[in-house]
Amino acid sequence: GGVPKATEKAVESQTQGRARGPSAAMEPPAAQLERLMAWALRVARQPTPAGEADGEGPLDEADDPHDREVDPGAQFVYASDAERAADAALAVYLAASYEAYAEAERENGPLVGSREDWRKRATDWLWESDQSAAELICANEQAVERIVEGLVVMFDETPLPEPENGAEFADAKFQPGDHVLAVLAVDDTWQPAKVESMEIEANSGETVYTVRFKAFGNPQRTKESDIVPDLSFTSESEADVAESHECRICRRAIKLTFHHLIPRETHSSLLKKNRLVDPIEDLYQRFGKDKSRRAWLGSHGIMICRACHSQIHRLAPNRELAFALNTLEKLLANPAIMKWRAWAARQ
Repeated sequence: GGVPKATEKAVESQTQGRARGPSAAMEPPAAQLERLMAWALRVARQPTPAGEADGEGPLDEADDPHDREVDPGAQFVYASDAERAADAALAVYLAASYEAYAEAERENGPLVGSREDWRKRATDWLWESDQSAAELICANEQAVERIVEGLVVMFDETPLPEPENGAEFADAKFQPGDHVLAVLAVDDTWQPAKVESMEIEANSGETVYTVRFKAFGNPQRTKESDIVPDLSFTSESEADVAESHECRICRRAIKLTFHHLIPRETHSSLLKKNRLVDPIEDLYQRFGKDKSRRAWLGSHGIMICRACHSQIHRLAPNRELAFALNTLEKLLANPAIMKWRAWAARQ
């Protein structure tokens, strides 16, 4: 079968001027899928049997995918820049194809199914997208399984079971099935994940979540302070709060979205060993000392309407927002926002 027509537009949008953030936490779903495909291609090209490296036996599941993602050359080194570029372009194409197939199937109902159903989707979509890539990847069971795992985490819409003692978790910040950014314990970086379950820790009484990372497929128990919502993965309606509230900018009673006063794309460059760069560290000392610096960066924000949210991001690049417009007071004092606010309040 042929690739859906939507694929060409999706490929174009991903390859022309798409900003690549310093970590997957900054990337939209299409880019997360692209990284998964790039990983699968590298693994499939390894000369050693699947799951082995340098004849030393099976790789440790806990650090195998992460090591490859942080340092792709650790397991496979391309012979030339041209070969690396070719695989990068192929990964973009495969990711766009998978996204288009998922969207086409979703038109007929929710994307649900067993593990075998998702394996069939993964291989069918691969063969329909590019036969040579399918021959390469399908010959490596580890690569196929990781694609299947990634598709399940990213796209499966099967309702997750309610946690035991559900009433105990009624006010929990996150629920099973939520798309989030969580701190990967191996290297302390934010990575896209999906909440699978939750439990109350006996000693502390705190809610602890089990999340599964999208790019690596591994589960991890994570405390609430190391999780934030992944708004980049949600639709506009999902990003809105359930009810209308007053926007902190225009004061209209309307559905709201969360605006990071220090944009997520800047977080990695602001975090140093034991402090944030100045003057962000001063801001943290004033407003966030009760949290870790990483958790504060993820939670320092305001609830505003979609129109005001878009207006702020049109106003200045992310780094300028992070350093110059990082509080509600600074935003409200900005001449452009003052003008916008007066106009929006009349609408």
